[in-house]
Amino acid sequence: MTLDGFLTFLTLIIAIYAIMPTSSKKRVMIGWWVQLPLAVVSLFLVLYLEFFSYVSMACPSFFGQVCSFLILQDESVRSLQGLAFLTVVSWAIVALVVHRFTKHFPTAIPALARTFAELVFEKKYDEAVTLLRPHLKTLERASQRKFFYQRWLMLRSSDRFDSRVQRSVCSWSGEGSPSVFGGSKLGEVVLGFVGAILCFCFRDMRVRTSCMDIYGNITRSSGFLEFLASTRSDVTVDFLRLDTFVQSGFSDEILRFLIETPKSNLWTEIKDNQNLSGRFCYYIPAHNKILLFLFGDARNAEKLRAYKPIGDFMLRKVDALESSGYMSRINLPFYDFEEERWLDPVCVSLHFFDVMITSAAKQGVPWHMWLFYVRDLVKSLCETYDTTDPRVSADDEFPTRGARLIYEAICLLRRWMLIIVELPPHSPHRALSKNKFQTNNLIPVSAATALASCVRAVVTSDNINDNFKVYIHECVMRDLLELKVEDAPEVQYLRNFIIEKLIDGDEFGREENFANQLCILFKQADHVLRDDLGDYKEKIDLACN
Repeated sequence: MTLDGFLTFLTLIIAIYAIMPTSSKKRVMIGWWVQLPLAVVSLFLVLYLEFFSYVSMACPSFFGQVCSFLILQDESVRSLQGLAFLTVVSWAIVALVVHRFTKHFPTAIPALARTFAELVFEKKYDEAVTLLRPHLKTLERASQRKFFYQRWLMLRSSDRFDSRVQRSVCSWSGEGSPSVFGGSKLGEVVLGFVGAILCFCFRDMRVRTSCMDIYGNITRSSGFLEFLASTRSDVTVDFLRLDTFVQSGFSDEILRFLIETPKSNLWTEIKDNQNLSGRFCYYIPAHNKILLFLFGDARNAEKLRAYKPIGDFMLRKVDALESSGYMSRINLPFYDFEEERWLDPVCVSLHFFDVMITSAAKQGVPWHMWLFYVRDLVKSLCETYDTTDPRVSADDEFPTRGARLIYEAICLLRRWMLIIVELPPHSPHRALSKNKFQTNNLIPVSAATALASCVRAVVTSDNINDNFKVYIHECVMRDLLELKVEDAPEVQYLRNFIIEKLIDGDEFGREENFANQLCILFKQADHVLRDDLGDYKEKIDLACN
């Protein structure tokens, strides 16, 4: 390579750098601590070869036999230019390899944190995501202290480890007792020296602090979260997949923003995920990436506590003190439910819970996934129920939006209770307890407990009219009739469990006069249902007397 060719190569590199996106430039600069020494050494070698006839030096004698490999046998111009060309090619290859693999080293994280913060501040969210995505695995490992040097430093802080290594060092050195070197035990000196080198080179606390800075910039920037909510779902999944020491709070913030943003990918996926796989469970298509990640393996949803941000959001919407805009419509008619339901935040949240609970039950995840959020929703709706607006007809099947939401919520609890008939015999959710006051984290039993609480909340409410109370009670009676025809002992246990919960109340006791109210509702129910539920009638009559 001639000097003109080398200058052309440098000019080309500079031109490529000039037209690179900002994120790529910053990505290159993250590995400067490796690239800069490499560039200096390569530049020195190329210039030395190009001007060899002017600056050539003799090989130092103390190199000994090594000089035979360093001395150029052929000092012709063509040979020197060939070596210069090989040096440039080697430089380019090594630089590309370094650029590709420096993302796997935690030493790049502090520079990455600074660069990411700059891009977020400048609202260049697309470039910020492009910059950060290749480093997510490194962030995860560093924040969990999974790198070798981090584990070494953790062990170094252990007294047991110090004494164990000291004994090993003394044994290796042939000493019967700890030897002394400079007033310190040899093992302690060795460990201290190694630990000091690792602390100086890697600065673990700085790396972990930088990880925290990155997570904080993500969750504190509403603009970045909004971009994350509207960008490709696979990007959102990559961030939700991060296994960090702040995972619960980190994922909570992402899911909270997703459910609070009506045009987010999560809303779109929930609306599109209505196809059933069986009677109760849902089929989740591959393009619904967020739902597929959470519920394709429902343990991910359990680990991330996906129910909490969605459930909290749902309850906030029906809190009159926090959501006056939504609550101003809660006691007005729901004119076209099928059209409006996917614009209603509570309906969307309920469908999220439905997909989550049925997926967890089908996959045998031994946890009720906090389906009691739905119970709390029904109780809040009963407290704010009002049909006094002149636009509301109390004789309608669902007089208000609140009435329809109560019905939809109770229908979900009924589905989650009845799902026991579709579960395989070995499912943990069929292993019902003999203790009627313990849910044992099982979805059918927990749903039955929550359903009984919701029925009591509706029946004892002074705001709800009798027609709606009778309608809700008949829905539960139909479930009792469906469970009656099943011969499996666990299904019959569940049926007896829900009857006792309805009549006797929960662990907090029975509401006053509830049994009498239930008896009145039973007499107003469809006569076909009454005739087929003789055992239920007997228990109600016994409670009334």
